[in-house]
Amino acid sequence: MFNNGQLFDTVALNGRLTEVIGSNRFYVGDAILLTTEQTTMVTDIIIDDSYFNTSPGSAEANLSSEWKFHQCNDPDNLKGFCSCDLTEKAWTQNCRPWRNLLDFAWNTSYSGEAVFTPTISVPGDYTIYEWHGNLVNQTMGTNVKYTINYSGQNQEVTVNQQQDQGQWNYLGIYNLSTGTNNNVTISAQGSDGFVIADAIRFVYQGNHGSIKGPPGSYTPKILIADFNCDNQINIIDFGILLSHWRKSSDNPQVRNTKRGQCTEAKNLDITQDAQQGVDEKDLAKLLSCWGSPSQEQENCWAEAGNPDNNG
Repeated sequence: MFNNGQLFDTVALNGRLTEVIGSNRFYVGDAILLTTEQTTMVTDIIIDDSYFNTSPGSAEANLSSEWKFHQCNDPDNLKGFCSCDLTEKAWTQNCRPWRNLLDFAWNTSYSGEAVFTPTISVPGDYTIYEWHGNLVNQTMGTNVKYTINYSGQNQEVTVNQQQDQGQWNYLGIYNLSTGTNNNVTISAQGSDGFVIADAIRFVYQGNHGSIKGPPGSYTPKILIADFNCDNQINIIDFGILLSHWRKSSDNPQVRNTKRGQCTEAKNLDITQDAQQGVDEKDLAKLLSCWGSPSQEQENCWAEAGNPDNNG
């Protein structure tokens, strides 16, 4: 509501009362980002099984009746549920004093669905991550089905919930339309163990600056031919490559120090044939990745920080 491009001196950011439970009043408030140029920034959208940990503007996950929480003593009447004694490695907002409430839901019935629906205001490509913890002393499913529904299409991804617990795990990049027509559905049907529904994270790929994805013990990837770090391979990258034509990779000029939004130098000799420097092989690789490559195009991606690919 404040993004009108007008000059201003001060901003009053008022919290919004969302719920009253007994003597507790819950307010939603966030922050304002100020930029010197017109910039699109979309904060990560997190959908949790609890509204406490769900991003403002979106609803928490919709769970069918098969999903369970653990009932515990709740003297403050804060919903009457907790799971801290049965669960571990759950997603939660650690700044919340009631953070151990509704850590995650679990399913032992081998049926039912949990649907995570973000409210998308800015359409475009979003990287989607899932987070699952562990149900203490139980066997988790190794073949849990996650269905990503996006822009009238769907993609099924299988997750082994016995592995990669307590971190954001990559599900892919998908083009999401405006509104609430996109979602991620976790199904317990056909699982070979118990299933957890915890949190899903949506990271807008059109952001600039350092707002690129979630922290955690995952391995981020970069586009090796994206020399100006705008998540696309286009005419700008083509021009940067040509400006270093035939220069060897040990020449400092090969590393693009005027790289726009990049935080580290990029090696333009992307085929790593140092004797040839920047040549036809590098151009061919750049052109083969033209546009916004998918994660399935393995030749276009490299692990961030790998000196063999991005210096």
